[in-house]
Amino acid sequence: MTQRSPRGRGIVAAATVSWRCPWIEIARATSTLSLALLASCGDGASTAPARDEPPRATSRLEARTDLALLEGSHPRVEAELPGRGRAVLLVDTGAQYTVLSSAFARAHGLALEPFDASAGAPTSAPGRRIEHVARVPELLLGAASVRDVRIAVLDFAGLDHLAGTDGILGQDLLRSWFAVIDGPGRRLVLLPRCTIEEAFAQLFEGRTGALRFDVDWSLGVPRVRLPLAGAGEIELLIDTGANFLCLPPEPIAALGLAKLRTERVQTLEGEAERDVYELPRTSLGVLTIRGEVQAWEHGVLGWSVLEGAVLAQEGESGVVMLVDRPAWK
Repeated sequence: MTQRSPRGRGIVAAATVSWRCPWIEIARATSTLSLALLASCGDGASTAPARDEPPRATSRLEARTDLALLEGSHPRVEAELPGRGRAVLLVDTGAQYTVLSSAFARAHGLALEPFDASAGAPTSAPGRRIEHVARVPELLLGAASVRDVRIAVLDFAGLDHLAGTDGILGQDLLRSWFAVIDGPGRRLVLLPRCTIEEAFAQLFEGRTGALRFDVDWSLGVPRVRLPLAGAGEIELLIDTGANFLCLPPEPIAALGLAKLRTERVQTLEGEAERDVYELPRTSLGVLTIRGEVQAWEHGVLGWSVLEGAVLAQEGESGVVMLVDRPAWK
C-alpha cells in the first residue's frame, strides 16, 4: 500500500479553468475500488485510516439532500453526530477513507478501539501514527445517514491548514451516494444511488452536457490521464482536498515555465520547500487552464481549479464528470 505524502499549505493563488470544445456524450462505465492510497498535494490532508477490515457501515438516503459548503479555502460541510454534536468535515475526493481528529473524538465521547494491524494495513500516515478507530453509532450529512461505522482517528495537532476542521469526508462514504460538488453554488448535493441519466433529470433543467473522465480507481481515488499541450500525457488526481494545481517536474520543464518563488509549506511530515511556477493559458485535454502551479511528484487537479466547476460522481460505478454550466432545478 502506498503511503500518502503530505499536502502543503501557503499557496493561495488560484488557477482557472474554462471549456474550449463541445461536450461529449455522457456514457456509463464500471470500475473497481481497491484498498490502497495515492499521495496528493496542495493545502489539505487526506489520510487512510488503518484498520483491520473495511468498515461495515450501513448508509441510508431516500431523497436529494443539499449541504452548504462552509466559508473558507476548502470545501467543508457540517455533519451531525446525534446526541454528540456537530463535526466540520473536509470534502476530499482525493482521500480514500474518512478520518476524524483525535481531539474531536475524545471531546465528543466516542468510543475508541485500539487499531489492529493484523491484516497488514499500514499503521501510520506520513509522520502520524494511527493508533485508534472511533465507533460512530450514526453520522448525518443532511438527510443522508451512515450507521455503525468505525472511523480512523488521527492527531491533527500542529496541522494549521486543518484548523477548524474536525475530520475528512473520504471516498468510502462519498461513494455510498451520487455526489455532486457544486463549486460555484457552494454546496454538496447527495442523491440516492441512481444512474447518471436519472440524477441529471432530478438535478438539472433541459439537456445538460458533461465531460466524462476515463477514471482509474485502482488506488481507491479518481485518477485520470489527460494530454497537456506541449508536455504529453500526464496523470492527475481529482482532489478537492488539495488546494490547487500541481504538476510533476517533467512537464514543467517541457513547458519551460517561469519560476515565481519557493514556498515553505507545512505537511504531515513537517515543513518542506516547494517551487511555484506561472502557467500560461494551456490546453489540458478539452480543458483550458492557467495560473499558478506547484511542482510536485504527482499531478493534481486541486480545489482552486475545481471550485469553478460542478463535479459529479456516480458512486456505484465510479463515473466522474465535470458538468457544463447546468441550469439547476
